[in-house]
Amino acid sequence: MKALIAEDDFINRRVMQLFLAGYGKCDVADNGRSALNMYRDAHTNRKPYTLVCLDGSLPEMDGQSLLQEIRRYEKEHAMLGREGARIMFISSDTRKEVILAAFRNQCDGFMLKPFRKRELIHFLQEQGLVEE
Repeated sequence: MKALIAEDDFINRRVMQLFLAGYGKCDVADNGRSALNMYRDAHTNRKPYTLVCLDGSLPEMDGQSLLQEIRRYEKEHAMLGREGARIMFISSDTRKEVILAAFRNQCDGFMLKPFRKRELIHFLQEQGLVEE
């Protein structure tokens, strides 16, 4: 598994890295624009991300916009269904419209902050990214 963590808070970024460390390579971005560039570069270099964990409130490009751009990129490059990344949207915003927007924008999962390792690993197992 190769993961991209898009999170502007250092502590949250580091915790997510530690949670995922035993499952594969993790790259980090502290803003949405950098995360999108890293996602595109990884695909161009034929080493695509299989998992993207993205914060809903990133600087330079918010999480919803980043999610839309990643899915648009995948569609343009015929990365259909399971060929694209599994995207976990992470937010402290519990409003129904935020959660529904993330799923409309085609996230694969939604976690509330503070996130828990058990919840993240369960998502990875459900998505077939790690073994149970």
